[in-house]
Amino acid sequence: MKVCRLCLFAISISLGLISLTPQLTSALTRPAITNVPTPTIGYVQVEPDAGSSTPSGMALLGFSSAGTLVTETGVPASTLTQSGRVFVDVNGTVNTGIVLANPGDQDVVVSFYFTDGSGTDFGNGALTLTPKHQIATLLNQEPFNGRATMFGTFTFSSSAPVSALALRRHTNERGDSIVSTLPLFTEGTSGLGSRVAIPHFVTQSWYTQLVLVNPTSAPVSGTTEFFDATSKGDKALKVRINGVLASSVRYSVPPRSATRLLIDNNSDRAALDSIHIVPAAGSTAPAGFATFTYKAGGLSLSETSVSASRASSKVHLYIESSGAFGKADSIETGLTIDNPARFAATVQLTITGMDGVDTGMTASVTIPGGGQIVKLTRALFPALPSVFQGILRVTSSAALTVNGVRMHYNDRGDLLSTAMPLWDEEIPPGQSDVYFPHVAIDGGFSTRLVLINPSSPTSTGRLWFFSQEGILLPVGSLVAEN
Repeated sequence: MKVCRLCLFAISISLGLISLTPQLTSALTRPAITNVPTPTIGYVQVEPDAGSSTPSGMALLGFSSAGTLVTETGVPASTLTQSGRVFVDVNGTVNTGIVLANPGDQDVVVSFYFTDGSGTDFGNGALTLTPKHQIATLLNQEPFNGRATMFGTFTFSSSAPVSALALRRHTNERGDSIVSTLPLFTEGTSGLGSRVAIPHFVTQSWYTQLVLVNPTSAPVSGTTEFFDATSKGDKALKVRINGVLASSVRYSVPPRSATRLLIDNNSDRAALDSIHIVPAAGSTAPAGFATFTYKAGGLSLSETSVSASRASSKVHLYIESSGAFGKADSIETGLTIDNPARFAATVQLTITGMDGVDTGMTASVTIPGGGQIVKLTRALFPALPSVFQGILRVTSSAALTVNGVRMHYNDRGDLLSTAMPLWDEEIPPGQSDVYFPHVAIDGGFSTRLVLINPSSPTSTGRLWFFSQEGILLPVGSLVAEN
């Protein structure tokens, strides 16, 4: 593995049963085959060479049914952790899954418990992860054995660091499993601050759930306010919150638990909105994220979860464009930039290619205090080639909140969306290993890894692909695309 500064290294995971080309869609929309092989599930370890910085990265997980891609979700590479808390929603067509991998050479004991919506703990237990093994299961199944219906949180702690991931599964009206990545919060820490800006799409096709998770063992409370963050700045906006039309609502989250606000606006316009979470005096801020569900003709087609992110003046993200957006098999990246400050901010946008070379494509926008823009990358860069993969770098005169969303119309014209991980250049890259805690191939599953080196010089190292049983899979399992 060799990744030059600000360049991309794409890897497809395969067992040699399909033919891959450099295009991303080939790995995710492959045609149906007669004898579908059993899925291979596991995790990937990214090990930098001594003295080399660790690349950033993401895994794009996809699942195809009868040869048609029905869901995909982006999962950022992550370091190991010894604790975590995740929102749990298990109710009919909705379920929550957890992935835990032990990359170490010793057994790891993972203790866990659930907390319901009132703050009452239940379902305490523990499991042992043997060396190099991984578990990926729904929380109402073994070994966690949660209730058939649950709303609240799941908290775990481990005797040694593990790689962890949480996923939401929504079985839609057609029977397809729509999967999205859920944020994993560190137990005991408070939220990011008093103002959390999350893009909010309020049209007849988009439905929003705002989830507030209490990472502490004390109640938290405050007010959630909704604003129309147009190019002219914040303006109070009335939306339908849990069935009531209002521009603000009080929240109260019991210890270790979560609460949810269902947001709907039966308007045809696409509002550029932001959500302000203001803790009460003496209360810490909860951790927040929003899940957007896209529906067409009464059919849920995609979901994506966007968590509150740290404001920064220098971030970058992976972007991709292919085909005429809105047509079958087309791909585009959407960008939301929110200015939480009182004063206007000038934003510079630049694009580099997969090889790290500057394309010469630049754009500049000015966002007023409290304002926000939502644009497709092709609207910002009209000269972008019809097929493109690269890195978008966002720099500003002030700290901004940035969100990226990948939008992919599959071969039957359904819109699939997923949040794109961001990398903050103000946080120095580390030199420790990072992990993709869950990859899956064959049997309808596909995975594509993208590695990004945000620093100089070239980053070098190795990728290790382990099965759930801890078996190191052969070199041919990882296929470099470029």
